[in-house]
Amino acid sequence: MNTFKLVRFVIGSCIRDGFNETKTEQEENNLKQDNDVSDNELSSEVDENGSKLISSHNEAELRKLIEEKKKIFFKTKEEELKLDKKLKEIDKIQNELYEKNRYFSNVREKIEYFNLITIIVVGIFLCYWFK
Repeated sequence: MNTFKLVRFVIGSCIRDGFNETKTEQEENNLKQDNDVSDNELSSEVDENGSKLISSHNEAELRKLIEEKKKIFFKTKEEELKLDKKLKEIDKIQNELYEKNRYFSNVREKIEYFNLITIIVVGIFLCYWFK
């Protein structure tokens, strides 16, 4: 019974140590992220109400980023509309080809029936002629 308790204690401590190691790695990552955030916060100023002011330099960068994002958005929208038009054209052409194919398959069937009837008529005529 004592060996069972000893084994359970050793396994439990190993598991706890493993969890503690992963926790410390996570804590280090969190500290790095907090340091990055605090560095970003130092660049902004605080007014008398305690709210953060964005410096004119950061504001200009933000406006530039917003303009770039808008341009990219509208470019992708334009490209999407062009692709939609092309897809509609392709669909239209595909429908036309389908209709033509259907028409020609009907004509092909009629020609096959005509050939079959012609062969039967010629066969009957030849049988009658040589009889």
